[in-house]
This record gives sequence, C-alpha cells and structure tokens, in this order.
Amino acid sequence: RYKAAFEAEQAAKATLATAQLAQAAGVTIKGHPDAQYNGVYTHDSTHEGWPVLKNARGMYCYHSTPNDEWYLSTEFTPDSDLRNAFIVAKEGPLPVGARTWQFYDGSKWVERTLTVVLVTA
Repeated sequence: RYKAAFEAEQAAKATLATAQLAQAAGVTIKGHPDAQYNGVYTHDSTHEGWPVLKNARGMYCYHSTPNDEWYLSTEFTPDSDLRNAFIVAKEGPLPVGARTWQFYDGSKWVERTLTVVLVTA
C-alpha cells in the first residue's frame, strides 16, 4: 500500500517536472565552479517518467526519485547517489533561479549558488 502511494506521488511530481520543462527549449545552469557543468541542458531521455537533461559537454541533470533531489553528474546513473551537485526538490520540478545547491569540492559537500534558467523556444 505504501509503495503504491509513493509511486502515485512520484508520478504526479514527474508530471509537474515534465510540464515545466516541456515549455522550454532547454535549461541554462550557471555558477558551477567546474565549467563543464555550466551551459544549456536539453532533453536527452526520460527515466520513470522524469526528464533527463544533458549538456553539450556530456554532463547530466536528472531527478533522483528516492531522495527528491535533482543531480548534476558526469553520468546518468539513476540507481546511484554518485553526483557532483544536488538540490532538494520536494515538489518535483527543477528549482529555477539562484538557489543553494550542495556541491562536492573533492573532499566535502559545500553550499554553492547555482542559477537555473528556463530557455524559451
């Protein structure tokens, strides 16, 4: 019963995220200290109803369902918590604007302001 309720809740959140990103040609991420994570991310695929975004340098931006977080990572690994940066998004959609993300600096997690902007078509 709990699993069915969780899956229904996640499906509703995924629908909100998909609707948010369907209105945009892509998403720009700025402020990451590693330049390969900055730039425009566009729709690459879908995983469990959630959009998976990828930039021209091959970096990924995707939702981690178990944690209600959006990840930035060098690989799309939905069953792993390996990531370079993340932000909690309990409502589902990718948080836009200047927000505090957790960023791994090579030895520890630190707060870093990243700016996410929806790119209009």
